[in-house]
Amino acid sequence: MGGRASRHRAQPHDQSSHPPPRPPPKQQQGQQHPNNRPNKPKQQQQPPPPRPPPPHQAPPAASPAAPGAATVGRVLGRPMEDVRASYTFGRELGRGQFGVTYLATHKPTGRRYACKSIATRKLAHSDDVDDVRREVQIMHHLTGHRSIVELRGAYEDRHSVNLVMELCEGGELFDRIIARGHYSERAAAALCREIVSVVHSCHSMGVMHRDLKPENFLFLNKREDSPLKATDFGLSVFFKPEEEIVGLKEMFKSLDTDNSGTITLEELRAGLPKLGTKISESEIRQLMEAADVDGNGTIDYVEFISATMHMNRLEKEDHIFKAFEYFDKDHSGHITVDELEEALKKYDMGDEATVKEIIAEVDTDHDGRINYQEFVAMMKNNSPEIVPNRRRMF
Repeated sequence: MGGRASRHRAQPHDQSSHPPPRPPPKQQQGQQHPNNRPNKPKQQQQPPPPRPPPPHQAPPAASPAAPGAATVGRVLGRPMEDVRASYTFGRELGRGQFGVTYLATHKPTGRRYACKSIATRKLAHSDDVDDVRREVQIMHHLTGHRSIVELRGAYEDRHSVNLVMELCEGGELFDRIIARGHYSERAAAALCREIVSVVHSCHSMGVMHRDLKPENFLFLNKREDSPLKATDFGLSVFFKPEEEIVGLKEMFKSLDTDNSGTITLEELRAGLPKLGTKISESEIRQLMEAADVDGNGTIDYVEFISATMHMNRLEKEDHIFKAFEYFDKDHSGHITVDELEEALKKYDMGDEATVKEIIAEVDTDHDGRINYQEFVAMMKNNSPEIVPNRRRMF
């Protein structure tokens, strides 16, 4: 509107500033007098040569409004857009650490969707922003698979990132398992087949979900034969399968010194130090015992992969414990408000309001402090703002 108004004001100004050019039209008027009407348009068309300046002046006049309409969002990297201009929000469908999912109705068509609104104030750090941006990219990348919740659109405004997705009204697989109590082998096999099909499709397209659990599979409707769809790609990543496989195979080959296709206890004992892993003899034996699933005294390739995952889990838990010790200055076994506030201020990671928010979200037993179990849950769930920044501290 601002641009149009300025243009309309410019037109009278152009006409008043061009009485001098009128003599030339009068000379032509004798020739074109029969078409006197077209002469009026020509008077309006004649300004176009001098008129380019006003159009160039219009953008500056509209520029104050332009930033509001064309401001690029810091998360999605595209012009901001109000999702509520196209969708009407209804009841809350679910709530997570970073946002809330609402029922959303498309105004032009009346079709219903689920809209996941992620508060941008909670995306305070680059890791958070990267995670959301990657989630959107991956969902667009996987669009079209019948067993994956479809992303209909992604919007960003000044307060939130909104992901409009296919509405699955049948609920979570987890809830249906609980309600049903038990599955026959045939029914369980059918579900597993669908889940494995989704995983296979993701892997074939270079995507690793990394958060597979019954809560992240939704039924399209409440019917017994409802399609099952994978959702929540917030922890997913792109990967190159050949790189992952080559890395594991090379590691396995370096331990399998006699090229037998299996790893013995002696080979494991001799090979781990070469890979930079320093563990005690008892830990090596525990690892061997845990990895040797069939109990034949050796580790084959499949068992080796399982053992590698086990080691990674142990390493992660060790890092979590060290992080807890960092916050727990007095070694009381709890992180107090003062200890948390001191650590956050040291690394400029939050104010008093942030501390209160973290305590409120993490302190499940409501005793005003964080114990180790609550801390582990927070780190594994990637909850408050403190989590993405743990890299700054260690």
